[in-house]
Amino acid sequence: MITYEKDLPISVTIERPDFKSYLLLDREFQGTRLGLMSAMAYIRDSFMINNDDFRFMYMQMGVKEITHMELLAKLLHLMHGSDDRYYDEDNDDTPAHEMIPPLQEKDPIKPMEQEHVNNDITAATMFHLEDEERQIRIYQELCAKVNDQGAHQVFNYIIEGKKENVKLLKGILNTCTEPNEIKDFGLGYDSENAFSYNSGNYFDKPNPEFINPSQLESLHDPNK
Repeated sequence: MITYEKDLPISVTIERPDFKSYLLLDREFQGTRLGLMSAMAYIRDSFMINNDDFRFMYMQMGVKEITHMELLAKLLHLMHGSDDRYYDEDNDDTPAHEMIPPLQEKDPIKPMEQEHVNNDITAATMFHLEDEERQIRIYQELCAKVNDQGAHQVFNYIIEGKKENVKLLKGILNTCTEPNEIKDFGLGYDSENAFSYNSGNYFDKPNPEFINPSQLESLHDPNK
């Protein structure tokens, strides 16, 4: 079950409010929207997975994404700097809003669109892996554009969490794509007896012996 902890995993502080950085985070990088879309995708996929281990991993990554976005939300409030209200730029009365013109969004970042994959865990994992690697690059770009050590701490925390997700997703992908039984009748490909017809568990028999027709005839040869 999901439980909510009041305290954030790290302390979010900034050197000073920076409305330009706020606009960069809120408009060009869409604030918490991208992360919340990822969280929703993870949690939705976890509901569709029957495997308990994979389901738990997906739910963990979804909850982690929500935690990341709560950190980012705190950073956005601090960057805005006017007060602690929910910020609505369409009904803003702060002088700073009048001083700084809105950013022109030529190519806004859009969430990746996940196609319906008929509950294919491999396809879903490949989608999330690509999206996580893309978002790591986004937060690395933010580190380069926002000149504040407190903000960098938040971005780096999110990046490290996403790298953990990448490692987890690659592990799931390796598990999903590794054949359950390689064609050596149950032995690993690196086994010294791999592809030996006299070893394995063919037809669930312990180490069956395979006899060719000539050997079979010799067993029934009355002259021997």
